[in-house]
Amino acid sequence: MQLQRGLAAEDESVRLDELLTEGVSALSAEVRARKPSERLFRQALDALSERGIGPEETLHVGSSVTRDVVPARRLGLRTALFAGDKASLQATPEQMKDPHSRPDVLLTEPEQIAEVVG
Repeated sequence: MQLQRGLAAEDESVRLDELLTEGVSALSAEVRARKPSERLFRQALDALSERGIGPEETLHVGSSVTRDVVPARRLGLRTALFAGDKASLQATPEQMKDPHSRPDVLLTEPEQIAEVVG
């Protein structure tokens, strides 16, 4: 939802569900799991694996180190912490220094995602 809000702030006509390939996203309401549950992440990884995409080729973007970065790193995903929405950003200086919880990249604008994934 945060990414959709960020995209809409840039261009109201952009819809996230139109940008994603059908069947490669995992929404908590559909999986019946909430982050940091690995079940949610594994559902997405299984769908990507069916398309020949591995965890190391996947970028998980989130705003919480505990609920997003840590479980994604544990499963081998690349990670990005979105710091553009200060209201939802959840990260301590200690977490940003710890190699187990530090994201691979810090984003401040949604369009930076495209730069990271190429």
